[in-house]
Amino acid sequence: MEKVTEKQVCHAGRFLVTSRLNYESRGEAREWEMVERVGGGSLGRFAESLDAVDICATLVGGGGDFLVLVLQFRPPIGCLSLEFPSGLIDAGETPISAAIRELKEETGYVVTTADVLSVSQPLSYEPGLCNSCCSFVQVKINSDTPENISPKQSLDENENIEVVLFPLGGKDLLVAVNNFVSERTEKVIVDAKLYTYLLGLNLAVK
Repeated sequence: MEKVTEKQVCHAGRFLVTSRLNYESRGEAREWEMVERVGGGSLGRFAESLDAVDICATLVGGGGDFLVLVLQFRPPIGCLSLEFPSGLIDAGETPISAAIRELKEETGYVVTTADVLSVSQPLSYEPGLCNSCCSFVQVKINSDTPENISPKQSLDENENIEVVLFPLGGKDLLVAVNNFVSERTEKVIVDAKLYTYLLGLNLAVK
């Protein structure tokens, strides 16, 4: 059975730590390199680090139903990323409370615990590179409530996030997203989690 026997920190930055792992596989000593967040959280036996939430939010009401996505510049890929609203889980928060807070900050939309449809167990982001995990939280937003008629973001000073709404129930969402990306003048990369979700929806209706 494979197991990690030692972890040596190579570099500690403000947000990330890089480490060298020693582990055993098939009776042989091996090495691996990894990245982890500074101050990553934990959740029992399920994950080394439950750091963040990704929020699958659908906007429903008299104006139609929409999938709520965000577009923001991600320095590591050097371009815009189309993705689910997401964010880190603060100390003392649960995935649900973090999702409610992050959704309000990034999109301006307000939900309560009663609007939460599902919460996943911790899911790995990039298990060959880091131990960071997220919880996938599905919520329904009522667009007809007063606080959601004219939503206002509460972004941090260094954040620049554009909210993008994709209509549900009509045009194929995967096609709509691909068209959106190709029609933008700036380079846009679709987040893998979002693409997998859209592909699943596409396959489910065929």
